[in-house]
Amino acid sequence: MTRDRGGKFLRRLKTALSRPLLIAQILASASGAIAMVMAATVMQSREFTLFALISLAAMTLVGLVRAILFQPALIEMRHDKNAFIPFRYAIAGAVAAGVLLGVAAFVFGASDAAGIALLAVSGLFPVLHDWLRFRAMGLDRRWQVVVADGLRLVSVLAGPLILMVTSSAVAFQAYLGFSLVLPVAVLLFTMPRVRSYTPFSAYARAASLQATDFVVGQFTSTLPLMVLGGLGPSALIAGVRFAQTLLGPLNLVYAAS
Repeated sequence: MTRDRGGKFLRRLKTALSRPLLIAQILASASGAIAMVMAATVMQSREFTLFALISLAAMTLVGLVRAILFQPALIEMRHDKNAFIPFRYAIAGAVAAGVLLGVAAFVFGASDAAGIALLAVSGLFPVLHDWLRFRAMGLDRRWQVVVADGLRLVSVLAGPLILMVTSSAVAFQAYLGFSLVLPVAVLLFTMPRVRSYTPFSAYARAASLQATDFVVGQFTSTLPLMVLGGLGPSALIAGVRFAQTLLGPLNLVYAAS
């Protein structure tokens, strides 16, 4: 009986490891959880609360651009193989996300203008990384997604070197954004060039519905924390974000499904 169970477990493990997108999601979830644990270990309560809020804003902005652009395009590919998002759309979303991330950091209590500017620039790379991940999926280059997410995890694991120099929430979040520079470069230069694009207007209505669904969902999970963060720092907010991040395996099961 024990041998049969062991055999089933090994077969299931082998099956799971043969699914590159599942592996990529594991690596991505690990990157987020490890970064949060690092920050919680080193930062003081007030600074960690600020980091938790800024990281929440960064994650939400990436999710919003994904819901508006990248995810609808990937779904449209079931019917149209040319439903890729061109660079001009991706960079527009990235710039908007970066600017809004800087604004959010200021609202949450960050005061260093140079740090906020650096944070805003770093906010471009998570969106560009997301754009290239979805493009790789559409081109069936799934193992390249694994490689990129693996490089991101390696960069995150070097986070203690930054935290030894500064425990600033803004600086550490900026580092996490810039940690995606190498994964972006790897995906950008190893994938074939897309030469034919279906106009986004062809599936804009479906995209608007997905964006609306995302925004409505944020009203119950994200917006309350951001409103509380704008009113003032609270250890409770940091605790909720810490728990949400460590519950990443639940998000992993959802994403894998």
